[in-house]
Amino acid sequence: MYSIRRIGNFSQLKALRCTWDSVANETPFSSWSWFYHWAENYIQPDQLYTIVAETDAGELVGILPLYMDQSVLGGRTLRFLGSGEVCTDYLSLFTSPGHRIEVASAIAQHLSSLPQTENDGWDSIVLDHVHDDDVAINEFVEAMQVYGNELQSAAAQNCWRIELPDSWDKYIAMMSKSHRKQLRRVDRALIESGKATLHTAKTDVELRRAMEILVYLHQKRRNQLGQPGCFSSEPFSNFLTAVAADLLTDGTLRLHWVEVDGWAVAAEFQVTDGTTVFAYQAGIDPDVMDLEPGRLIMIATIRDAIASGYQAVDFLRGDEPYKAHFRAKPRATRTSRIVASSQRAQVHHAMRSATTTVKNLLKSTKDLVSNNSQSGMPLTRIYHDLVRRKTV
Repeated sequence: MYSIRRIGNFSQLKALRCTWDSVANETPFSSWSWFYHWAENYIQPDQLYTIVAETDAGELVGILPLYMDQSVLGGRTLRFLGSGEVCTDYLSLFTSPGHRIEVASAIAQHLSSLPQTENDGWDSIVLDHVHDDDVAINEFVEAMQVYGNELQSAAAQNCWRIELPDSWDKYIAMMSKSHRKQLRRVDRALIESGKATLHTAKTDVELRRAMEILVYLHQKRRNQLGQPGCFSSEPFSNFLTAVAADLLTDGTLRLHWVEVDGWAVAAEFQVTDGTTVFAYQAGIDPDVMDLEPGRLIMIATIRDAIASGYQAVDFLRGDEPYKAHFRAKPRATRTSRIVASSQRAQVHHAMRSATTTVKNLLKSTKDLVSNNSQSGMPLTRIYHDLVRRKTV
C-alpha cells in the first residue's frame, strides 16, 4: 500500500520542497524550510536519514524527519532534524489525514527490517520532547515494540501555552491581584502613554534591522549573565537568519521589537501557524532593567496577539516560573529511546547505560560530600547513604 524510502542527501531533500508542507503542516517548526536550513548548517549531507511514505500513485503521505548521529559509545543513533541547540518543539511523525495509523506501522516495519549494514542499519532512535498526546508518534512507538524493539521513555520538560481570551481586559483579569497590578502599571506608564512602541518586521529591510536588534540584545543580556548566548554559535546564527527570510515570505514570522523613546529595549522572535503564536527567542537590554523590558515585551506581544485574533500564545519547552505567572498551562512531553533488537545495538545500549550510571554515581557522590563536608560525616556514612539511594 505504501512505498517507504530514505531521503539520504540534500538533493533529495530539496526535491520535496513543493510537497513537504502539504504533509508536515503542524507548525512553522515542521516546515520544509525549517528542516532544510537546519540540515545545511548542522549536519553533513550523508547524515540525512529522513523516512518518507508514498502511496502507489506517488503521493507523499508521511514524513519522519531524522538524521544519523554516530559515536563510539552510542553507536548509530537516529535523531530528529532540528534537535540539539535549536531546540525545535512539536516534532513528530507527520502524516496526511487518514493515513496516520497505516503510515506509522509501515515506517516501523521498514526500520525494523533494515539489514544491519554500515549504510542502512541503526542502533537506537531518540524521539526528543514529543508531546504525550502525539497520536502519530504513539502509534509509531507501539508498532516499533511490536516488531521487537525495546523502548525506554522518561518525562521531559513541559511546553507552556496561554489560551487567549478575546480581549486584553479579560486576559488581565486572569492574573493574580499582585501580578495584575504590575502589568497595569507597566502598561499604563509605557504602552498606553505612547512612550513605548511595538514594531514588527514586515519588509526585508525591517527584517535585517529586527534581527540585528534581537542578536545584539540577546547577546548583551546573556553575556552579562556570564553565558555565551545562542548567537555565539555560528550554525545557529546562520540557521535563524536564513529561516527568518523564508518565514517572512510565507507570512508565518512575527519578529517584534519594542522601542522606548526611540531606543530598542527588547525583541522577540515569534512564529505562527495562523491560530497560535509561538515565542521562540528573545533579547532584552540589561542596562534599562528599571523599565522592566522583559515584562514590557511580554505585555506588548500578548496584547498584539489578542488584537490580531490569535487563540493562543505558546512559550514552548522549559519550566521557567514566569510562564505560569502569565497564566500559561503546562503541556507534558517525554523523550523516548527505541533500541534495536540486534546484538550490536544491545551492546551499545549496555555501554551507554553503564556510562550514565557511573556519571549519576559521581554526581551523587559529589553532591553528598559537598552537602555534608561541614558536618564531618564519615566516608562510611556517605557510602551507606549512597546505597540507600540506590546509586551504587
